Amino acid sequence: MSPKYLVVLLSLAVGLGSCRNNEPEPEPTLEGRWTPETSIEYHFDAAGNPTGQTSMPLPKDYYLLFTKDSLYYRSVRDNSLLGSYLIDRQNNSFSLGRTTALITELTARKLALRFKPFGVPAGMPYAEAEDIYSR
Repeated sequence: MSPKYLVVLLSLAVGLGSCRNNEPEPEPTLEGRWTPETSIEYHFDAAGNPTGQTSMPLPKDYYLLFTKDSLYYRSVRDNSLLGSYLIDRQNNSFSLGRTTALITELTARKLALRFKPFGVPAGMPYAEAEDIYSR
């Protein structure tokens, strides 16, 4: 192969390689459908020190549907509404009735929600649940 063709091929390879899209990936969005996977319950003593954790699969008979200002629990079987909440997202948390959900992880495919306990008297042991969802 002549050097002229080699230079053309190398130039073409370099040119095509530099044409990749260098735009940053968009931020993952909370909006959309999420399928339940696992729940992890973290246990704490009265002083707030971790004492253990348990993990269990979440039932697969529902899914979450987030919109900009609402959360819907819907049946997988017939898409019927099982429950709903208006949400006001503040950074990585939002209220669900009397409890607060903290978004501990949000990617394009994974959502982790940590639920803070309510109504636990001061000085008592408590637990926090973290539910993992996928799409």
